[in-house]
Parts: sequence; structure tokens; C-alpha cells
Amino acid sequence: TLVTTRLFSDFKKLLDKPRHAELWLSKKMMDKGREVSWSSLTLDKKKEFDGAMAKEISNVIRNCAVRALAAKEKEKLDIRRIMKMRWVLTFKSDGRAKARLVVLGYQSPTLVESQASSPTLSKLGKMLILSIVANNSWMLESADVSSAFLQSLQDMEKEDLFVYAPAELAAAYGADGTEDSTVLKLTRAFYGLCSAPKSWYDTVTATLRNSGWRPLEFDKCFFILVNKASELCGVAGFHVDDFLIGRRKGDETFERAKAEHLSSFEWGRWEQKNFEFPGANLTQKEDGTIFLDQRSYTETWVEEIVIRSSRASQTKSKTTPKEISDIRGALGTVSWRAHQVSPQYLAEVGLLLSEIPTATVDTLLRVNKLVRQVKRNSEQTLIFHPFGRDWKVLGSNGSEVQTITIVEDLTYLVRCAWLEAHGHPPIRGEQARMVKDNTVGAISAGTHLRWVAGTEQLADGLTKGRKRTKREQEKRIRE
Repeated sequence: TLVTTRLFSDFKKLLDKPRHAELWLSKKMMDKGREVSWSSLTLDKKKEFDGAMAKEISNVIRNCAVRALAAKEKEKLDIRRIMKMRWVLTFKSDGRAKARLVVLGYQSPTLVESQASSPTLSKLGKMLILSIVANNSWMLESADVSSAFLQSLQDMEKEDLFVYAPAELAAAYGADGTEDSTVLKLTRAFYGLCSAPKSWYDTVTATLRNSGWRPLEFDKCFFILVNKASELCGVAGFHVDDFLIGRRKGDETFERAKAEHLSSFEWGRWEQKNFEFPGANLTQKEDGTIFLDQRSYTETWVEEIVIRSSRASQTKSKTTPKEISDIRGALGTVSWRAHQVSPQYLAEVGLLLSEIPTATVDTLLRVNKLVRQVKRNSEQTLIFHPFGRDWKVLGSNGSEVQTITIVEDLTYLVRCAWLEAHGHPPIRGEQARMVKDNTVGAISAGTHLRWVAGTEQLADGLTKGRKRTKREQEKRIRE
């Protein structure tokens, strides 16, 4: 259910162009998560945001993220080390008001000295977690941390960074609350600081290590937990403040580690069976089967480019800068869907992106055609089955040598990651020895190449348009 505010201008647009009702609804859905202006809010909405702002200030105070200055500090204060702050107001996906207090980090005097980059869970890491959990019929869970950056362990006292607190925050530290000139000192990583993501990453990794978790070499955001019997009992990955966790049911080692993890942070949610993990919907059945889809994402974000019928007839005309921007946006949303659950669209997305420098209206129309195909197939789902046994890697390749080498490299990466996730650390040596070891390993593992007739190769649907149509037809027949 989408709860949205309807203005008089909205009614006028719908009455003038009723055929654009679907587009209007889509744009309203896209507005969720975007920043809103205080002056444009109704009185009722302002009251909602007042509550959200009060909650954010409470989080700042509870986590001791800032403090008031002593008299001597005020005398020695260097104005060049003071940054501004501002409120970022948005609506959550369920329509609730959300207020975030952020620092204008680009004003930081230590901007060029700060470590800004921090890793996030890779797609391969996420897929391996889902595969391990499903294969062993474990329990899949998801959680997120409230005001994560404010809970970072890094003490910023020595960095001497200060902010002009907004009136609402200043009032909590003794000001009259009428102006934004009160100066406070930062003591914790704050939203907006370029070093905040790295500080949060260091906090999470340190906390997990202290609870007995071990990070993998291939993905620094992928952790495993081994019990006293040297058996894998838990896997976990995190994308900033969102966690994806798999656990063996009833394992004492995991339950103890989970209790320590729960007590380390303040959590917003901790869910099982049916939840959303950055950009995707995950559902787990009683038998352990996991379903991964992007139906909500597709219906919310993947939209056709609006084009007049008179313009659509000019197929050979060059696209305008606005149309090129629209093409990039549409292909970007489709690309994310293709990389997550619909690989059959990857080739066409890549080909259309390569046409952008010489794009015509015909390119735009073909982008819209692809968008329609993606939306018609919005329910496409990846299924992770509880096989309950060791895996054998099977790959189907075309005749292109380059494709074979790419798939071979990826297959070996997956195999190494799978072994490491099950407690076997990777062995690295000299380049010449590695080549020999890989060759011997492939032979001893019983790796085989089998030829398949091109007419029967449904995998061609990943790179060829006609084959994709045939593949979708056969899929409908089977259903």
C-alpha cells in the first residue's frame, strides 16, 4: 500500500492527462526516499518530522556524538575547523517521516587526510551466503543498526573537529534554540564525514572478531563462525548497516556470538523468513529453500522513458542531452536488476550503453522495449535449494575462447571462495607453482568440457536476442 500526499496540481494533471496516471503513481513512489523541503510540507507532516527530528537528536545525545565546549576551548577555537550541519528530511518506504542530521563533510579541514573508502558485501559474497544457508537448511536472518555511524567506536576527540549545531540540537546543549551559531565538538563519526563509513566498517569488523567471527580473504565483509568441533555454524555479511546472517539451528557457539553481537549495537530490526536486503526481496520456506527477487524494485524504479508520438516517429534523429540522460537512467535501473536476478538482459544493456555516443530516437525506443520486457518479467526469481550435499560446478560455454577463460576464472574464484567459507584458507604460492597446482587440481577434481549443439544451447539466450525469445517461450511452456 502506498500512502501519498495528493496536491491540487496532481489532480489537475490527472484530469488533463488520465493516460499518464500510471506514470504519476510511479513518480510518487520514486519520491519515497528523496529529500523533501520543510517549506513544502503540510502542518500534519511537519508534526511528523518534528517527532523524527526529536528521535534523531535523542540518538546523537545517547551516543555522545557531540559535546559542549569548555570555556578555554572557546577562547582557543579555530574558526577554520568548524563545519556546518543541516537536516536531511525524507520519507521511508512505508510513508513514515525520517530525519537525519548530517555534517557538511566537504568543509572538513582534514578532508584530504582522511581514509574515505570502505568495502561492502560483494554480489558473489551475498550469493554464497544464500547458497550455504539453503544447502544446509539453516535459518536466514536480516538486521539493521539504528543510526549506525553514531555507534562507531572511533574516538574523534583528538581530531579537533567542530560544528555549528542547528537550533534544535543546540537547544539540547543549553542554547535558547533560536539560532544556529552554537559550536559543539564532534566526538563520534557523524553522517556526512568522509571518514564515517571507514570508521563504521572498522567498528563492525572489530566487534565480529571479538565474538569469534573470522573474515574471508576474498571478501572483507563476509565472515564465518566455526564451533568447538571445527564445524561451520554461521555465516554473515554486511552492507554498511544492513546484515545478512545464516545460522545452524540450535548451535551454542552461534547463539553465544549472536548474544554478544546483539548487545554491541542498538538495532532497528531483526527479521526472519521474509525481508528486504538492499534492493532485493528474500523469502525462506520451512524446508530451507530461499527465493530472491526484485519485484518491488522493478515496479518502483524501472520505468519507460516518456516520449511523444510525434517524436517517436523520428527514429533516425539524434537524441537530445535530456534524452541521453533518460537513456542512461533507464539502463542503469535495468542493469542493477540484470546483475542481481536477470542475467539474460546483461548483453542487451551493454550493447545499448555502447550506442549512447551515437544514440538516436530508435535507440531510445529499443531501451523502452527492453524496459517493458523487464517489467513483464518482474516476478523472475532466483531459487536456492536445500540440496544438503557437496556441490559440483557445471558450466555451459559458447565457442568463444575469451568467454571460456572468463567463466573458468570465475568458476575457480567461486570454488576457492566456497572452500574458504567452509574453513579452508586459500593457499598462495609462486606464479609458476600456482599454474602447475591449478592444472593438477583441475585434473584431479575431474573437470570435463562437453560439447552441446548450438540449436540446443539455451544459454545463448544470455547473449543473443532471438535465443532469449526462444528461452522465454520454453519457460512459459514448462510453466
